[in-house]
Amino acid sequence: MEEKDVIQMLRHYRHDVLNHLQVIHGYLSMGKTEKVQSKIMQTIEYYNEERKLMSLHAPSFVLWLIQFNVVHMNIRLAYHIHIENWNLGAEDIQLVEQCDRIIEQIEKATDTTELYEGSLQIKEKSVSTLELDLIINGVFQDMIGLMSNLEKMNSIYPIDVFQENDGIGCKFLISIEQK
Repeated sequence: MEEKDVIQMLRHYRHDVLNHLQVIHGYLSMGKTEKVQSKIMQTIEYYNEERKLMSLHAPSFVLWLIQFNVVHMNIRLAYHIHIENWNLGAEDIQLVEQCDRIIEQIEKATDTTELYEGSLQIKEKSVSTLELDLIINGVFQDMIGLMSNLEKMNSIYPIDVFQENDGIGCKFLISIEQK
């Protein structure tokens, strides 16, 4: 990552922090203390998720996730980390490549005028295995074709592709040598 990219990422990060604070300030100025409490709790939850993300020891994957909503204009991706202190360092690059390939196939099937909402969940499947669930909600032009392309995709980790009520999901497992 070049210096200008780091500066750009920091600008976006600062912008997000200021937005949270401005919303809280607005609610305070209107005397809406319940809204203030709610927004503060949402912000704390967001930064707690980010803390758990950082504890994965996978710098490329962390950057990929943090930059996602800036890089991909019509997909908003939230993440939920249900594990702590797993070391994904050995899988870092492969994890980014796998997720990039999946998103590339999904983007080919999106309507650029639509906004898609996504969720990435990382959870423990067993003592040495993690499960990643990526779900993107929205209307896809050719759902059957998209599912077929994802299933045929040259993937590092085998993918289970499934149709959601309002979108598509991909699930894959990563075996980790040690916790």
